[in-house]
Amino acid sequence: MSDNTTWFTNLKRKISEWSGNASQKISNNETFLPSEMIYDSKQLLTSLKTGSANKVKGFVEEFNKALPVTEEAGYKLQTVEIRLGIPPKLVPHFKQERSLSLEEKTELMEKIKDRPYTKMLLSTLFKSSEIQQSLQIGDLPAGVIQIELTAVPNIILVYGEY
Repeated sequence: MSDNTTWFTNLKRKISEWSGNASQKISNNETFLPSEMIYDSKQLLTSLKTGSANKVKGFVEEFNKALPVTEEAGYKLQTVEIRLGIPPKLVPHFKQERSLSLEEKTELMEKIKDRPYTKMLLSTLFKSSEIQQSLQIGDLPAGVIQIELTAVPNIILVYGEY
């Protein structure tokens, strides 16, 4: 079971306990002090923070391994955002500096076929570039490509100077 799943399961259990205890105390006209709830929340958030930090470290390690290939493919890394939350996200911002021919893309993808993370990242960049180049937003030039790297990656196409 993943850290996030375990954390979420524990949170659901605690909420159920808290709501049951609160309802019982309220119906008995007892004072409801949520100190236990606050203490347990802090413990769960500390657990989440540790799990998120470990996931981000894993994302960063894999991402760093992929960078030489993205550079070879013509994408320059501009900035990176790290978003801590559920789930944590690594958001690189790439600027396409040059385009590869279809043959070069195929050759590069073959070279990394045993590296699933790098292959997914590069494939996403190639497809995103095609979409970005096919769209025109006023007089704005194509800007960066942002990819939210998480369980389900999201792509953000930016137009204008970045």
